Amino acid sequence: MNLKVNPKLLICAFISCIALQACASLMSRQQQVEHIEKKFQITVSPTTMPPVVSKKIQRLSIIYITPTEEYPFATSTVEIAVTYFKRQQADLTVIDRESAAEVQKEFAYQLTGQVSPATAAQLGKQLGADALLLIYFKPITPDDFKAHQVTGGFISAAVDLRLISVEEGTVLFRTNTSAWMVLPRPPDGKIWLPKTINTEHDVITSYAAGFVFASLAAAFGENQLGMVPDMDAGIQAQLKKLQPGVTLFGLLEGSPAQKSGLQRFDRIVRVDGRPITTWMDKIQIPANITVERDGSELVLRVQ
Repeated sequence: MNLKVNPKLLICAFISCIALQACASLMSRQQQVEHIEKKFQITVSPTTMPPVVSKKIQRLSIIYITPTEEYPFATSTVEIAVTYFKRQQADLTVIDRESAAEVQKEFAYQLTGQVSPATAAQLGKQLGADALLLIYFKPITPDDFKAHQVTGGFISAAVDLRLISVEEGTVLFRTNTSAWMVLPRPPDGKIWLPKTINTEHDVITSYAAGFVFASLAAAFGENQLGMVPDMDAGIQAQLKKLQPGVTLFGLLEGSPAQKSGLQRFDRIVRVDGRPITTWMDKIQIPANITVERDGSELVLRVQ
């Protein structure tokens, strides 16, 4: 049966990495996510647990290679991640976006994501930064967009992130995550509206962004577990709509969390007996992690 995708349902039912309130539903959060993922065959490429960047970063500038207005949900993930880094590292200064945009215009590079470390270093020097974070959201090509309107099919998205040292002009950290979903064929005699395709692409871009920035947090030393938190659930907890804790939307490959037996949708409630309120609460290891899984609590030792 061919059904037209409802963008509002997509947005409220499963977004893992953007701060939106959950949609009203009789299903649990996990059931909502699993239902949508199965319906649209959503998959995400593995994202590995990185080593911690040894260089101390004090002034960070963020450069978007792709226009941010095309990816509002994924961009909000960046803003949340930066807020988290600033909260954890009091001596970290993030250069305002307007200043970065003005300098970026002078270079007028193409929106391909292929900005060299040397070019990035020049950008950073003009901004007075000691590190530059380059963020690239892969767009849908015009030909693919037209094809999706008529036939549906696989829609892919990717987020590429590079952290570059301005002083050395070298890449300190890089990660790339892709996500896919299947858009059904439109009903006979109809085509998918641009809004539908753009919404679905934005949704899977947000999926990929959540894993990419979990990896970045690990590289900054602020995600020792290697977890990909459900940021939406964290916001709800602050609004007292859910019990406190950190719900795991995913795990980085090879992470301590994965090796210790933590699973997707586990809810971390205590660390060494200390209550955890939201995903912004820092978790350091080794530790005994108390999680709620399928209505029961269990304690896992994470090294």
